[in-house]
Amino acid sequence: MAKNRTNRKHYCPYCGSSTEKFYSPETAAKLLECSVEKIRKMIQKREISYKKIGRLVRIPSSELEKIGQYFPSVDSIISNNNYIR
Repeated sequence: MAKNRTNRKHYCPYCGSSTEKFYSPETAAKLLECSVEKIRKMIQKREISYKKIGRLVRIPSSELEKIGQYFPSVDSIISNNNYIR
């Protein structure tokens, strides 16, 4: 019997497997342009969700998208003219 998934957009409609990408803390730090220590502290404080695969820690791409909303890139700030002259 298939489990009832609350967020179906990250699962294959045919087999139910995950289609979401997972990133290491190092890769997540590069994508968000912050330090690895910051990512690890966010994981430790449970500010972002993560998956443990054996001893490895992986962060779902949906979680990085949520975090990215709080840290807009400099280019988007400048293009929207939301900066002090």
